Amino acid sequence: MSVRKSTTTTSTRTEPKSSSPAAPAAPAVHSHANLESDIASLVAKISSLEAEINSLKAAVAAKPAPAPVAAAGAPGEDAHLRSELKKYFNTSKNSKVGTYIPEL
Repeated sequence: MSVRKSTTTTSTRTEPKSSSPAAPAAPAVHSHANLESDIASLVAKISSLEAEINSLKAAVAAKPAPAPVAAAGAPGEDAHLRSELKKYFNTSKNSKVGTYIPEL
């Protein structure tokens, strides 16, 4: 005969604890002087960055324009290159003939 244990608990129920502390009370008076000084420093930073941007724009405008890129060649202008590469790949596959080194 085995003794069966009870699965119920006899503890008293407690209120759940709050995981976050209470929010701090808001200050009664706001310090506008601190905010105004922060705004003034940010305005000064913005004006210095604008001056830097203007100087960079002037430097870019003073540089000469890049040389135009040559237009793409007409079809068939690379026929010599194609024939050299064709000879190279054909001889690299053939073990009876030495590999042709193209002159590019």
